[in-house]
Amino acid sequence: MKNIIARTIGIIYGTYGPAHDPYGYSERYMCTRFSDGTQVSIMVHLGLNCKADVDGVEIDLCGTAMSEGGREFEKLTGISVSGFISMIGKTKTRRLRSCRDCGSRKISGMSGFPGEYIYICGKCGRVADSGVDVSAVI
Repeated sequence: MKNIIARTIGIIYGTYGPAHDPYGYSERYMCTRFSDGTQVSIMVHLGLNCKADVDGVEIDLCGTAMSEGGREFEKLTGISVSGFISMIGKTKTRRLRSCRDCGSRKISGMSGFPGEYIYICGKCGRVADSGVDVSAVI
């Protein structure tokens, strides 16, 4: 039986295209490592081009290919594209409900460098979560 030894999830926001008319995008990803040394990675890119990548298998999610690509994504992962996007969003926001060190629910945001967000525990003063919004920097 495979045991999960590490799981990384995240959401990346950014822009691409010309400076006078940039296009926004978001990527939701999850990478899971198992005790037998195998690894599974899933990424969904939503923007001008919608696509998914499941362990190197690229799936087109745009236009008429969405239903076909959605079925292939679900066959490979066991979850629908919308279910995966929703799951990653809920998991990322759930992390901020309490401090991992002391359990306090007094979490407050602080400004860092442009695009950087930091959430600090009001009780113990440790960093509860942090990240970077690439679209704020570009």
